[in-house]
Amino acid sequence: MDIISTTLGGTIVHTQSQNAFNQKIFDELAKDPFMIVPAAFTGIKNTAEGTFNKVVDKLNITSEHFVPREDDIELVASSLIGCIPTVGPIMQGIFLMMSSKIRGTQRKEIITHETIDNIIDIEFAKIKRELYRIMDQQIKESEIENEKMLCEKAFQSLKESGIEMLEESLIFLKIRLLSKNIPNKNDPLLGDIRGYFDMLRTNIKKLLAVFYQPKIFDKNPKYAFDVMIIYILIMNDLINHWYQYGFDPMYALGTPADDEDPATHSFREKLHLNIQRFLKTAYECARDEYQIKNEDDNTPIDVLDINPTERVDRVKDRNVRLMKNVDKIFYSDPFFFPIPSTFVGVEKSKESMQTIEIDTTIKKGTRIYRLDAQCLFKKPDPFKQQQYQQYQQYHKTGLAGLDPPHMESENIQHEHSFPEVTYNSATKCWGILISQDAYVGIKLNEKKFITIRWFFYYDKTFTGVEYSLGKKDESISNWSSPLTKITDVENCYSLLDSVDFSEDGFGCNKNLKFGFFTSQKTSEKKDEFNLKTKTLIPEGINMKSRLYFIEIIVTDE
Repeated sequence: MDIISTTLGGTIVHTQSQNAFNQKIFDELAKDPFMIVPAAFTGIKNTAEGTFNKVVDKLNITSEHFVPREDDIELVASSLIGCIPTVGPIMQGIFLMMSSKIRGTQRKEIITHETIDNIIDIEFAKIKRELYRIMDQQIKESEIENEKMLCEKAFQSLKESGIEMLEESLIFLKIRLLSKNIPNKNDPLLGDIRGYFDMLRTNIKKLLAVFYQPKIFDKNPKYAFDVMIIYILIMNDLINHWYQYGFDPMYALGTPADDEDPATHSFREKLHLNIQRFLKTAYECARDEYQIKNEDDNTPIDVLDINPTERVDRVKDRNVRLMKNVDKIFYSDPFFFPIPSTFVGVEKSKESMQTIEIDTTIKKGTRIYRLDAQCLFKKPDPFKQQQYQQYQQYHKTGLAGLDPPHMESENIQHEHSFPEVTYNSATKCWGILISQDAYVGIKLNEKKFITIRWFFYYDKTFTGVEYSLGKKDESISNWSSPLTKITDVENCYSLLDSVDFSEDGFGCNKNLKFGFFTSQKTSEKKDEFNLKTKTLIPEGINMKSRLYFIEIIVTDE
């Protein structure tokens, strides 16, 4: 009963029409019923234009037609499950059921109702006890009983979600798919699976609603993180296998608004919006950590007014407590990361432009390669080296982020700012301040079409990016390739415009945002080039505008 793996994994399927694209995927599904369907697949052979929500393609490479590789999906799921070891056995039994790793094997036993009860009663009971303790301390007495009742209902509903029945039904579905006995969406088996998934998703969202309260999230971010990981696993499985589970395309893909009805969200959009909300809560709590209560009257004291050493220690403690593993949430957003990504380890640039070698043969097809922007080289400004040295010495006193007397930060330019205050937990990158030209060489071991994407933390003075892909022998001193201007930005997490995403100790600043700038795909394949990046800001540096990472997006088409 071997299944032939799809030949499209890791590629973008180009066809002349939506219906031709659908037929191509139907043909592949006939060979491999476990195939992970691409975002633009509608499951209907004759799909009228405008029937479903348009898939967001923030990479400008028709990523909605990307067919994921199965091993990439399995790696992501395993990584997320590894973050929640206490409930991992439940999650693995469900979200890796369609995996090739266990597809052809017979599990020794399924997770029984007693096992699930034990995990929920013991592990989730710890979360519930801690939530009750926080409620007693943080919530008004008149609201405590109501909050506890909602919390109790959420945990009881989770226990009654039919998790063991969902796993059993998925085993039956796996057996039928292996034998090419593919059920139609009206099959009672698929009806049961859809019902169990909807019940589980709804009850996890009830728990998330409890954690979205800042007072509760702030005291137990680990438990909030665990619940969010479970939600991401659920939604990713539905995004990847909604067709095999028999969900109605309108339910899975969402529908646009018309004269009578509002738009409905797709599975991708629901995951995207909940990730936004989760990060909004996390960073609002992180921002509040800048306040210390006055022991006399419990009024807040600005951290900038306290001992500098205590301030730096407090920022570091906050990062560990509230931001640990938050990058797993950030990089799970299907809007901004619709295709697999690989983080390329790089060294901080020193005295000249360096060339980063990327092996594209390890993972064939379309892929994102992410580089910490600290690898870019910036030519030092000799006239400001003395100011930089003074600023660096001042920083060592502990007053990170504050200007020394008689020295304005906007007039300082240096290669890299200070690691104690510039590491960003959401991206796991240090980045650089980039007021002048910055350079890096890229060398692939095979020719690919190239798209570049930059991730900036910026303010209103920042209006865009200019870039140039120079020849491999084009140096900083003899650069001749023309610059291309990009002013269109994809704001990341627009709900967070009022939250300071940076971890630099400045607190809340409503003028700062995160955003992506994306180039057009090259018209010809390249395997080696030099990248020049220049920001469009007024002359002089703004200490808050920062480039955290760049991405090299490679495709074969």
